[in-house]
Amino acid sequence: MPHAPHLRDLLPLILLTLTPLATSTLHSNPPAPDAIFDYIIIGGGTAGLPLALRLSQPSADNPPAPEEQNANNNPSFLPANPNPAKDLAPKGVEDAQQHTNSTEAPTLGHQFDKRRFGPATNPLMPDLHPGDLLITDPDHPGLHLDDDEQGDGGKGSGGPTVAVLEAGQSESDNPVVTAAASVAGFGKAFGTRLDWGYESQEQVDMGGGRKAYYAGKGLGGTTLINGQTYLRPHHAQIDAWQDVLGNEGWNWESLFPYYLRSEQFQKALPAQEDVDGPVRVGWMENLAPFEFFKRVRDTYSNLGFRHIDDANNGDPAGFSVWPLTLQRESDRRWDAASAYLPPTMEERENLDVFQNVTVSRIVWEETGGGENGGEKKAKGVEYETKDGEKMFVGVKRDVIVSAGSLRSPAILEQSGVGNPSILSKLKVPVEVELPSLGFNLQDQVLFSVMHNSTLNITGFTPYVTTVTVQDLFGKDLESIESRVRDQIPKYARQNVDSSAAASTTTEIQEKLLNLQTDLMFKKNVPCAEILTQAYGENIGSTAWGLLPFSRGHAHAAPGNSSKPDIDPKLFMLEWDRTLSVATAKLARKALETKPFADISKGEFIPGKKLVPDGASDEEWLKYLKQGYSPNYHPIGSAPMMSRELGGVVDAELRVYGTQNVRVVDASVLPFQVVGHLMSTIYAVAEKAADVIKKTPYQDEAPAPDGRTTRYEDKVVNNLDLSRLSLGPSKPNPMRPGYGSRGEATVLWTNSFDLNLKPDLKIHKYVISIQEEPIGRKKRRLVQQFIDANLDDYRDQFASDYSKTLISLHKFPERTLSAKIKHQMEDEEHPSPRASTHQVNLTLERTVSFQQLLDLVRTENTSINITESQYLLQILNIVMAHTIKSKSIGLLPQSVSQGNRHYPLTSPTAVFFDLGKGLLAARGMAMSVRPAAMRVICNIQPKHLAIYEAEALPVLMFKHVGVDVGDTNALRRLVRSGSSKVKSLNRFLNPVRVDATHLTRKRKSTTPTMKQIHGLATPTDGRDASGNVIGHPPQVPGLGASAHEVKFFYQPRSGAVIEGLEPGSYISVAEFFAKAHDFRAAKDLPVVNVGKKANPVYLPAEVCTVLQGQPASQVLSPDQTANMIKFAVRPPMQNAQTVAHRSKRALDLESSALLNDFTAELGAQMLTVPARVLPAPQPIYGHKKGPLNVKDGSWNLVNTKAQNDKGMQLLVPAALKDWGVVSVKFGDQKESNWRLEASNVVKAFARKLRDMGMSVEEPTVRFGECDVTIDKEEPRVQQTAMISNLFDKAKAKFSGRQPRFFLVIIPKEDSIVYSAVKICSEIREGFQTQVVVATKFVNMTKAPFYHDAQTLANIGLKVNLKLGGSNHTLEDSQMVALRKGKFMLMGLDVTHPSPGSKEDAPSVVGVVASVDHYFSRYPGALHAQRGTKEIAEALTELTKGRLDLWRKQNKSLPDNILIFRDGVSEGQHSLVLQQELPQIQEAIQQTYPEGKRPRITLIISVKRHTRRFYPTDATFIDRSNNPRNGTIVDRHITQPQFWDFYLKAHTAIHGTAIFGHYYVLYDEIFTLNKNLKDPADELEQLVHNLCYMYGRATKAVSLAPPAYFADLLCERARKYLAEFFNPDFTSEDTSTHSSSTTYQAKITPQDNIQNTMFYV
Repeated sequence: MPHAPHLRDLLPLILLTLTPLATSTLHSNPPAPDAIFDYIIIGGGTAGLPLALRLSQPSADNPPAPEEQNANNNPSFLPANPNPAKDLAPKGVEDAQQHTNSTEAPTLGHQFDKRRFGPATNPLMPDLHPGDLLITDPDHPGLHLDDDEQGDGGKGSGGPTVAVLEAGQSESDNPVVTAAASVAGFGKAFGTRLDWGYESQEQVDMGGGRKAYYAGKGLGGTTLINGQTYLRPHHAQIDAWQDVLGNEGWNWESLFPYYLRSEQFQKALPAQEDVDGPVRVGWMENLAPFEFFKRVRDTYSNLGFRHIDDANNGDPAGFSVWPLTLQRESDRRWDAASAYLPPTMEERENLDVFQNVTVSRIVWEETGGGENGGEKKAKGVEYETKDGEKMFVGVKRDVIVSAGSLRSPAILEQSGVGNPSILSKLKVPVEVELPSLGFNLQDQVLFSVMHNSTLNITGFTPYVTTVTVQDLFGKDLESIESRVRDQIPKYARQNVDSSAAASTTTEIQEKLLNLQTDLMFKKNVPCAEILTQAYGENIGSTAWGLLPFSRGHAHAAPGNSSKPDIDPKLFMLEWDRTLSVATAKLARKALETKPFADISKGEFIPGKKLVPDGASDEEWLKYLKQGYSPNYHPIGSAPMMSRELGGVVDAELRVYGTQNVRVVDASVLPFQVVGHLMSTIYAVAEKAADVIKKTPYQDEAPAPDGRTTRYEDKVVNNLDLSRLSLGPSKPNPMRPGYGSRGEATVLWTNSFDLNLKPDLKIHKYVISIQEEPIGRKKRRLVQQFIDANLDDYRDQFASDYSKTLISLHKFPERTLSAKIKHQMEDEEHPSPRASTHQVNLTLERTVSFQQLLDLVRTENTSINITESQYLLQILNIVMAHTIKSKSIGLLPQSVSQGNRHYPLTSPTAVFFDLGKGLLAARGMAMSVRPAAMRVICNIQPKHLAIYEAEALPVLMFKHVGVDVGDTNALRRLVRSGSSKVKSLNRFLNPVRVDATHLTRKRKSTTPTMKQIHGLATPTDGRDASGNVIGHPPQVPGLGASAHEVKFFYQPRSGAVIEGLEPGSYISVAEFFAKAHDFRAAKDLPVVNVGKKANPVYLPAEVCTVLQGQPASQVLSPDQTANMIKFAVRPPMQNAQTVAHRSKRALDLESSALLNDFTAELGAQMLTVPARVLPAPQPIYGHKKGPLNVKDGSWNLVNTKAQNDKGMQLLVPAALKDWGVVSVKFGDQKESNWRLEASNVVKAFARKLRDMGMSVEEPTVRFGECDVTIDKEEPRVQQTAMISNLFDKAKAKFSGRQPRFFLVIIPKEDSIVYSAVKICSEIREGFQTQVVVATKFVNMTKAPFYHDAQTLANIGLKVNLKLGGSNHTLEDSQMVALRKGKFMLMGLDVTHPSPGSKEDAPSVVGVVASVDHYFSRYPGALHAQRGTKEIAEALTELTKGRLDLWRKQNKSLPDNILIFRDGVSEGQHSLVLQQELPQIQEAIQQTYPEGKRPRITLIISVKRHTRRFYPTDATFIDRSNNPRNGTIVDRHITQPQFWDFYLKAHTAIHGTAIFGHYYVLYDEIFTLNKNLKDPADELEQLVHNLCYMYGRATKAVSLAPPAYFADLLCERARKYLAEFFNPDFTSEDTSTHSSSTTYQAKITPQDNIQNTMFYV
């Protein structure tokens, strides 16, 4: 045998198990020249064919995807198992191996667990429901066909039309393909027509040389030529797609069902069961002898590797036997075409597969994108036939590129999508700029260690060992990890330097490399794979590193459309080399370990002469560079990530910047995965099909009901506007008409028709309780009353378990009464001390649904609002009863808060880890509402933070941020007095726990509920005044343990516990040891489950947190970020959740109660008519323009209207007497940003001057005044340090009063921000602008280190603060406001939030415009009682605004337009009755007699549950929401009231929320004879005003008066941080204030009161 390795000689052996998913461009024979399809799929390979099958099927064929189901619907509400398949692995692999080589019938069999392999009973898969008819093709049992297909012999055209464009052809009869992978047959397809024959660029880091890249060409793609290996990745890798990269809905839990849906596992033994799925998976009949398997297994066992029975369980670290994709009976390769294009599908009329065509490019709509939607829209695909003729095929919906990692980027680039520097070389004009396309390519490096054997092994050897960094590096692991992390910045720079211009940044690369590092070193994800193989007398290992850091590229090559430019840059980074060397060493070690070593005759690859024993890493590396091969697992060239991270497609696999182009293949995988790619690509394609099918399109959306439109028009036509103009307006004015301006479109909305039986009699009863309790006790008494008296009527009544019961049965007595003795849920009998209450159930009224239907169908111009609300309340109680009933008890199955319901244990329960012991639960808000001609049910996903149902110590560890079980770390925090322990003390109050020692003692399954007051504190045993009560406990400090906390033991007579001395102090640990035979931990805090004055202590270890408890405190910044990550979802995901899952989540699908009440929801969401209003034109200084307004935003920096430095402000202010101060945090390393800060401050001053402002040199320059703050210091001290900082800076002004300070802080910090605003605005009287250092000084923007747009945005705020005006609109776009003198006024009230102090106040904020530009809104604040919902002191606040308007304009306004923010519909009457009179009183006191202005009061809110989704791609914005300017005023409103929904802005992420505007009182519009169309005028005015938000260059989501009032109230919360933010003060600081003190704390100094200090 040769001494030097020659891998080419062993290619069939080495490449046998590879799965090269470089699925190339696969096209077809030409369709008709005028053909048009719903979907065009470019490539009929591993992803393309599953997509073709699923997309062409009618929706009933595919069960609804379980995209949100919890992985393990555990009734005890344990956290979701991150690896749901882990405990469900089959145990029959070894038996199958043994049986394969036996001549006798097996004596052992195994029943495979269908939960793991089969969708039929797997808890992750959706339950089948009526209508989900599954008819199985007997030849292809994994394909679900509809009854039409079954009935007509396999033909069916009920689904969308799909065209697959395939470059190759069908190879179903090609013996090179059909022969299953074997030692003799594998590799024969390479270099034939089945292989694209790609070649890489020179691999300079491997010593040079090009490498062949094998990729399948034909129907089936690379599954035609690969090694058929079916191995899934590690669950943590898939979880990272969502948790780290933000791809919502893409995690192991959601993808796992799609692995199952694609797979048909075949039995290896008679006792095992087949499982349905199109992709046949199993073991070959011809396996190597069992003795060889046992030898390999035992060798790796001796090396410390575990034996995994199931290689596909989501945690593959260890030794296992992998299955293949094959038809077991015949050992026939089972490729994608075999799986997804069976004979019965060949005649499917709506699926056309065209062969032997090559796609040239995607063709775009000429008007798609730009101002008409912002994104390019594909109209079809240009392709070339095998004869060279160019042709075109059109598309209605989506073009889906599924040509693989090496080819998909090239197709997009040939279509004008990609990096401009690449496109310029191709001479292709830029259609969509995506600089990262084609970059991020990753592949692995394969090598071998081979021995000669004493045996001649026959049969297949599917043995794999997946290796972790712990396995490779052992005791050196910590130093290796440290070295890797230290090198990540260098690696990031190398990846950036090797890529095309602007492809990526070092920050992005660092994030991605840190992610891979965390997966390997923290999540224990395997980093290498070793295959053990035998080929006659050759035995050995083929291996590769799994998670390379090096990033290469795949681009279109100039002048060669079929041969892309491929450069994986193998071994470019040191970590990849280190990983491979360590893996090679382990592979050699394994072959030299018994019992494997017993059959070795010596190594011949690489051989001991080339790489001797004890060889250095350099010697190993020399061999690897000589004897390597690419692994042919290229991925990542069009990654699914956020655009900011360099992503090419979003979580719906849509290419950024396009409306209807998607990529579905290996290129979307963000980073390499453990295992082999084929299984994951099948699963991704299966899931993608569901995602795509659920995208609504115009042709699928039913037209809005024309009858409703006619009804609306008839009602408004009954209104005599001329009559209205004769007298004053009434409250709740009727709609004067419907708007007509704008482009018409249709939207989905998240509401369903509610069909009611009109003549059904319903009886409403009122529940009353004598000596009425509150909260849980009241609900419990109502439950006890119902259980005792109404059990026979269970499905005939509904209740809110508080005040109301709705019954179909009229009880004989008008009032039912019973005396109920309160019995807690964990009590078998009521306590002797329990209170007794009389509960009465009294009939209030009998009604029918006809009364409600009459109200919504009346043609009268007015409606009885009170009656409508009364009837709606009844319906809402009925609809919510079933799910609400599940929220009662110690082990609730749901959480209900008002109209929001969160399932906990059903298949629809969905959770997300927020960190620090909290989970986010996804639920639904549901409300029955009136609409034009109908009653509708509105449903919207909502999210709630709840405590994790864990053992209490686990919750403690998580909250303070130490490893679970690390009691030493927790004890150190306690002893140091860490703020984390203080936070834990607050966090635990009021958590309810099961005292397990008592539950066990009672031998009960019902928990013994206790409520935690907090940790033990030294002040326990004292009253509110601090006076000692009796014998107080002895607590050395907050968080003391059971061995440290002592209490005075004085038992009741006869209850003395042996070994404890009455009348003495004993520790909690002593008590539990004697009383409960329980040894308490020494380092865990005890908790107080009594009261502070009368504490009762329990060791944390005996407490388990009960499920379903909402968190009562404000979320931390990190938790808030996680909540946003979970809750902010793309609009189509939200729409899908509402359309397909909401009814099940709310228990509406099979509710016996609803059946009895004959209330039925419509089958699908409603569609409503909408319009898109044109955008107005902002005007800046000297009225130069026009600006390029796109998607509701514009850019000042790139506008050259005034001069070459950008647009000037409308009214520039002067900046003088100013300075720059900075804050350092003591716990942070000094950053490089400080080196450039002085220059950036100068650049900021220049930018202000460019914008027209007069700017003096700063009196205090950067670096002259700063302060270092220790974040562990009490918050009061931090505020004092900020105050000292300003005192130091003021001293430099030589007695002058500073006007402005720029304050630079290291990172966002709410407490420091609050301190800055308190000190500057309340105490001192100067303006401040706080900037975060890393955003202000942008270290990625060398050599200038700043972003001009960022500086300009800061400048907008500064100009407003200093009294300037930034911009206005053309007079023609402010018609309503230009006709008369107008004051725009905004009003809001902010209330204490969860976690606030008990005496925290509510605060009223009022702002009002003072200039004719409507750009400046000074404001004033008023503090009032915290429980007061309605604004007080409006008379004085309004007078102050009017006085300022008069001072500025020398007169009083003729019209006052008020926007009231934050009022629910139930409070409208209170606003009319209590707030409006105060404003009218201010007018009466301010205006001369007879000079009263006109008033219009509009409620403007965003906190509603209406959502709207586009049906037409023409009207979709860049985030897939309806375009900015979209307005809805029909079908979900009522003609008798004047309201509308408006989306003026473009949402950055998630589902956009429309502003809801409700005209509560009007004298301006309907009474103005100069306004021809009041509805149009008001809608256009509100829309245009949204472009007048002066501190940004974009339209905002709410009219600026309301927006500014909200900002002002938010500033008040900063002033009152000691009341609103529990972290602001130290643990035992008690802060109580009178209303006068509150007012002083929120009143700025006189010299800035009348400015916009709050922006």
